[in-house]
Amino acid sequence: MTATTLSWPVKGEDRLFEGSDLAAVIDGAGSPKPISIDGLSGGAWIAQALLGRFAGLKATDIGLDRAVLAMNEEIEADLRQRQIDTGNKASVPAASLVACSAGRDDALVRLVQVGDCQAFVAAGGGARPLFVRQQEPFDRSMQEAVRAARQRGENEQSIKDLAARIEIENRFVMNTPGGYGTIAGDRGVSEFIRCDAVPLQPVVLTSDGLFDILSADEARAAVAETIKTLSVAPLAAAIDARLGETVPPDDISVLVFVPAN
Repeated sequence: MTATTLSWPVKGEDRLFEGSDLAAVIDGAGSPKPISIDGLSGGAWIAQALLGRFAGLKATDIGLDRAVLAMNEEIEADLRQRQIDTGNKASVPAASLVACSAGRDDALVRLVQVGDCQAFVAAGGGARPLFVRQQEPFDRSMQEAVRAARQRGENEQSIKDLAARIEIENRFVMNTPGGYGTIAGDRGVSEFIRCDAVPLQPVVLTSDGLFDILSADEARAAVAETIKTLSVAPLAAAIDARLGETVPPDDISVLVFVPAN
């Protein structure tokens, strides 16, 4: 496997893994009620913990979906050891991820996703996303509520308080029916692990920070060029053009996975 990456750290809570025939993008998320673990923010800690587990993984031995379930159980044990209640969703760190492995025997790229990270492959001269971003509807509802509050002329502190309340409310549908999935030491995530497989080909993995900057159409167009060139330069240029001098609201991480022939 060869890979090329783009990392745009803002919060420092994304991690990228590049291994032999295995790659992952991990997007850590701090809790609405922030905590620190081992000197790191909750989001950075859980992303780093998952990164270490990918480093020791042979995905072709047990399958990516079972590997992610095992990682979630290990995260649960780590949190309980630190006396962090995984049932208190407002105070527990969480992570989305997308990962892929290349199978030499069956000539497939196998993928797994939880949460809001995304994977793309080439399709009809463009790029096709492989997964539904599970948290997107909940993020959109918060954005719409904040926009409406601004239109009503509410002050910034009231708007921040509103966003914080909605964020906590959204956390309590995490890993529940009708909600969204994240890795947070919560056994309910088993219902939200999504898998796919495509013929052996380049795959672009990305954290959800990309979609804070680019629309779905803009992202697909830039990813299509990234797949054609096997370089993150087209995506970097599209992000630069949108951002200008501003700072993105979240980490942006992209990995181009090119399986060995």
